[in-house]
Amino acid sequence: MVHCQPVVDALGSMHGAPIEAPDIYYATKYATVGVLANFLDDGGAWGAFLDQDEDALAVANEIVSHVAYSGCDGLECYYLDSPWSDWFIGDRLCDRTFLLGRYTAWWLLAITDTD
Repeated sequence: MVHCQPVVDALGSMHGAPIEAPDIYYATKYATVGVLANFLDDGGAWGAFLDQDEDALAVANEIVSHVAYSGCDGLECYYLDSPWSDWFIGDRLCDRTFLLGRYTAWWLLAITDTD
């Protein structure tokens, strides 16, 4: 996924040397909201990004509404929980990538964090 030429072109300097082929997970529709909310609730190296479950769910819903803009039909999410290039800090405390989209519009959200 991240080594396809259109993705490489879009990532520009962020796309460093590949370090290993990560496991890629898949979600559709409302499961995408859950995946994002769980990440926001679990958080980074030191804890949750948001203190309340309701806040995590609200932010996840807002992200999905921006990506899907007219409902969740056709929404897809590919996500990775490990580093895939040398841009990531790579200590596996918090290296996540989300590729969210539908049809021809896709968003990439990449997060790295450490102690």
